[in-house]
Amino acid sequence: MANSGVVVVHYGLIKLVSNEDEFAFVLLHELGHLKLKPFPPAIINDDGSEEIDFALYFEHERAADKFAQQKLIAAGCDGCAGYTIARKTLLAGPIDLSNPFDVVFIKRVELLAVDCKQSMPQIPGKPSPR
Repeated sequence: MANSGVVVVHYGLIKLVSNEDEFAFVLLHELGHLKLKPFPPAIINDDGSEEIDFALYFEHERAADKFAQQKLIAAGCDGCAGYTIARKTLLAGPIDLSNPFDVVFIKRVELLAVDCKQSMPQIPGKPSPR
């Protein structure tokens, strides 16, 4: 999600989507940023350089994840779709543990797995996440 109010979804992520629920999660996550209006998690320094507040960045991403999952479940869709697409994204690319964006993403995947497990009573027959 860009600060201009433009929703941006990377084509590589769309290629990983396997079903409508995963696609809906991706779009709902980005729309959650618009609805919740939590950005930007950055500070512009006097010299024009940008500093990201990664704790705030994590909070904003997590809020958008929860927004998307709640909307999916309310619509009777797969509450595990967020975890599924996030896990595929994690497995698809190199992860750099020195990159704070990657560290935040890993934490989000872990929490999406918890969200998935909590939503499972609402999804009969859904296997447990690995």
